[in-house]
Amino acid sequence: MSKKLKLSPDVAYMLGIYSYSECDAIGVISKEEAVSAKFLKLVMDKYGVEPNRILTEETEHGTLSYFYNSKLKKLFDRALERKAVIFKYKNGYSASYFAGIFDVAGGSGTREYYIKGLKKDDALLMEKLGFHTRWKGGRAYIMNGVSFVAFIKPFSARLRG
Repeated sequence: MSKKLKLSPDVAYMLGIYSYSECDAIGVISKEEAVSAKFLKLVMDKYGVEPNRILTEETEHGTLSYFYNSKLKKLFDRALERKAVIFKYKNGYSASYFAGIFDVAGGSGTREYYIKGLKKDDALLMEKLGFHTRWKGGRAYIMNGVSFVAFIKPFSARLRG
């Protein structure tokens, strides 16, 4: 494995998922089967993770799929330190990154889209991309949610399914 991540929309999507992962490994927790399936496909195809190395558990929040790889984790951490530079433009990379975040931490209400526990630096990135948020009860509601969804939809497993 190289010392640097080669950025692609798939890698950006994985970074979005990883940055909101609630486990110590590289993983995803989701009630959406499409999100788990996309995660599994990416880790096996892109990173060569053997299926027997991927662990899966059922939790009250959904299916948790994860694996351990300290080198890849270090590469992801290093890339996320530079996310303000990597995702500053409104392009496929930033759309994929926010699609990954939305797939694991996002949701929708009555014509509103939100991200639970949106990190302040990601909220600032969204502002710079033209997606404004307002906070209410631990959720960042996206003011122009329809345009945000149109932006991330080509890369989101939840919205395409």
